[in-house]
Amino acid sequence: MPLSPLTRWFALLLTLALSGRAAQPSYILFLTADGFRTDYIEWYEPPHLKQLIAEGVRVTDARNVFPTLTTPNMTSLVTGAWPRTTGIAVNTQYLKETDKIEKSPRGNAAETIAETLKKAGWKTGGVNHFMLQNRGADFYSTVGYDNAEKTTDAIIDLLKNKHARFVGAIYGATDKAGHQHGPRSEQVKAAVLDIDRAIGRLVASLKEQGIYEETLITFNSDHGMSAFDQKQASISPTRALTEAGFKVASSETELNADTQI
Repeated sequence: MPLSPLTRWFALLLTLALSGRAAQPSYILFLTADGFRTDYIEWYEPPHLKQLIAEGVRVTDARNVFPTLTTPNMTSLVTGAWPRTTGIAVNTQYLKETDKIEKSPRGNAAETIAETLKKAGWKTGGVNHFMLQNRGADFYSTVGYDNAEKTTDAIIDLLKNKHARFVGAIYGATDKAGHQHGPRSEQVKAAVLDIDRAIGRLVASLKEQGIYEETLITFNSDHGMSAFDQKQASISPTRALTEAGFKVASSETELNADTQI
């Protein structure tokens, strides 16, 4: 079976990141920033992330799944599998069999990277990464999706005190700021630089612990951010259908016997 682009991307990243270092990492930090556009690096000049790029490799030709939503992409990132394999293609889905609208589906049918490493004897941890909760993480905590400092504190605690060798974590502030204010905003710039400072502190801790050279760090994103609503040619389908007289449900609380769409 051919590898998905995500699997090939991770394999390439692993190979290149290890060049010049030990043949096999002792630690892996799989860090994801929600809604982090790749060109935020050029727009906002985060110094610590730029340093990681200078010391490692930057993948500029990656392909994410469609639609580019958080839940399906977060799932594909930690499995290397397409939605047709994971079974998760949207953030919210209608289940015909049970006549319910399921928000934030978690029934991933593919093996996660944490499960793979746990089978190999690694201690594993997850911070804010909801697709690793009960899916291979020996230790899991949600410390504030949008709080970069608390997220970094939790990662350091897993490494120092729980002796985890793999940690999958999400920094979420860029997603919230991007949705509320758009990618070209002072709020997004502040979120990017806040995450960058937290990453800098994490790298400093790795060096202090003497494990930086043994650690593979990946920094990725589930999707970018667009200011499409400022130039949108038409109203949303839900609003258009409602104004046309259809009874539309977009959440479980709106779903009833009269629902048409």
